[in-house]
Amino acid sequence: MKTLFIHRSVGNNFIKDSDFYKLLEESGFTGEFADYDNNTGILRDKFGAKKLGLKFPNDNTTPADYVELFSTNGAPSYKELHDLVMSYDRIMIKSCYPNSNIKNGEELEKIKGYYRAIAKYFTDCKKELIILTSPPLRPTSTSKENAARAKELASWLRRENFGNYVSVFDFFSLLSDDDGCLKKDYRRLIWLDNHPNKRAAKDIAPRFVEAITQ
Repeated sequence: MKTLFIHRSVGNNFIKDSDFYKLLEESGFTGEFADYDNNTGILRDKFGAKKLGLKFPNDNTTPADYVELFSTNGAPSYKELHDLVMSYDRIMIKSCYPNSNIKNGEELEKIKGYYRAIAKYFTDCKKELIILTSPPLRPTSTSKENAARAKELASWLRRENFGNYVSVFDFFSLLSDDDGCLKKDYRRLIWLDNHPNKRAAKDIAPRFVEAITQ
């Protein structure tokens, strides 16, 4: 089983801060695992890292960008990345924390539609997908209403029946407080920084390993 995890800065910090590859190896996992960082264009596995710098839709990993990448034929501009991703048996995708700053109900429904389209693509091609819910924001970076909508999105993703090929790892709920904001214990010292801290990575990494090894 070859698994690829696509992410940006939160995912990169999570892997480094938790010493994730070591943790995965210690779990007895016998498959192949790699991660691709959209920010740096680096593909990494337990043997090392190499710079690919492949073009991603809109140079981002929002649900809308994933829809564009996982189109039926693969957009020509992103064919190299598309073909690389689909060469893996299982794909894990995560949008970064701006995806949790949902400004109104219309935007929330639009995001749900994007996730439905992504899930349909993987169901149609009979390939395994794990969706990671987006990490929450600090309360100083969002509003109470926007945070509540982010919490609702994570809850909807967890409940939704996408079929046999799609599952959800609820990263958001492991990181969030009751209001849908990043837990105080998981915040970095810089008040503008929404990246979860090292404690968050170490606390959650074993759960992520379980999701992969299962």
